[in-house]
Formats: sequence, C-alpha cells, structure tokens
Amino acid sequence: SVSYTNLDDMLFQIIASVATTSAAATTDTSSTTTNAATTRMVTTGTTTLKTCPTSYPTNYSSATSPSPALTGAYGTNIVVNGDGETGRCLSSGNTVFLQPTGWTVSGLATQISYLNTAGDQSLSSIGPSLSERGCCYFIGGQSPPSVTTMMQTINVTAYAVDIDSNLVYYNLSAWMGGWGGQDDNARVSFQFLSQTLSVIGNSTEIGPVLDADRGGTAKLMYRSAAGMVLVNTRYINVVVTMTRVYVTGALNDGDIDNVEIVFSK
Repeated sequence: SVSYTNLDDMLFQIIASVATTSAAATTDTSSTTTNAATTRMVTTGTTTLKTCPTSYPTNYSSATSPSPALTGAYGTNIVVNGDGETGRCLSSGNTVFLQPTGWTVSGLATQISYLNTAGDQSLSSIGPSLSERGCCYFIGGQSPPSVTTMMQTINVTAYAVDIDSNLVYYNLSAWMGGWGGQDDNARVSFQFLSQTLSVIGNSTEIGPVLDADRGGTAKLMYRSAAGMVLVNTRYINVVVTMTRVYVTGALNDGDIDNVEIVFSK
C-alpha cells in the first residue's frame, strides 16, 4: 500500500499515473526558471502538484550550501545534496555522466530526472511522497563498472560537547530501489571517524532493496536505521554504493533518493 502525507500527494500520484493516457487529467505549461531551464508543471484545477525542469542547460546552477552540521544544527539533514536536486540532472537518455554535486564519485553514478523516460523511476512510480520527492534522483549509470560509489565526509565537530556527553542520536534514511525484474540495487553506509580520521566502532548500513522486496516492479522503498553517535566522533563518512547484478544491458539500475542523516538529542 502507499501512504500519502496530504491530499495533494494523493492527487499527484493518481494524476501522474494516468497523464500519458488522459490529456484531460493534467495541464502542462512551460516557463523559464532563473537558471534558464524549461519547466513542466503538472496541475489539477488551480493546484500545482509538481514543477520540474525538462532540460538542464550547461549554466544551470550547481552552487551548494554548507552542511548544517557546521553550525551544530539538530533536526535537519546534514548530508549535502542528498536529494540530487543541486546541479544538473540528466533529462534525456542514459549514456551521459553528470557527476552528482557535493559527492566524490567512483564510477558513473549520475543525477537523473524523474521526467527522463530512459531512466528507471518516474514521477508516477512509487517512492517518496510529493512533499518529499524532488525532480531528480541518483542512478548507478553506465556499466562497466558494475559497482559505483558516491562518498562525502561530514565535519561534526560542532556537536563535540554533546557527542562526548552521549547526548547525540542519529537517524540514517534513504529511498532506494531499482528496475523491475532485476536485483541491481543501492545501499548506504556510514562510519564514525575521530579527529584524526580514524574509524570508531562499526559502520551502519541500510539497504539493499532487491527485486523481491519491490514485488518485481520499478520503485523506491524507504529504509532507515537509528542509534547513538559514538563518543569522540568528529567526522562522519557517508558512502552510497550502487551495484549492477543483472548481466543483460549496459546500465547499473541501482537507484536512490533522499539520503539523509539527521541528528537529535
């Protein structure tokens, strides 16, 4: 079953699923964003359900904001560009590599638009609700290689006093999945690191979501893990791994969106 956070989410999923067969269900209009990208709006009545670029020009902004971890913020995602919404996304085809902004990439992991029909996921496929889903997600990209990774190291020294007092808890979460009929998959792990970048304790991992978990369909499913941040932690190393299992074709269909680490106390 699918849960919806509000009426707009429910309407969006219903309308998007029939958009290609019923012109009366949606109204598509085009406009120009500040980044000179053409956008498509999916509306019902007077309510705009989703507006996404249909193309990403080379001058599309890739400016990132610093991680909220630098200020010791609680209750917000400290992963930079965990949602794939910063920088250009692949709007057509699946053979071009667009390195995800804010991540160190090994392999050909790519930011790809939900509007890209050559991708695995769409705005109507099951996944994050309208209030959580943006316009883009991450895909493993062209293969070989069969395994591709995205990594970033987050400075959490602003939480040092609370961490060393055993007051800080983490919640790691993501939406992950793949293409129907395949076990290509994604997973997320992270390690606690000391001031000298030595590993502290064991790593935490969520995923993968395999084809059987997804009922043989292309969709994203929510996974999470929670626990206490270990004493003396000063950095967190986050790694997203997309693995190609299916031997036919040339695309690593490990998909993931909304990679989040949220601190609380």
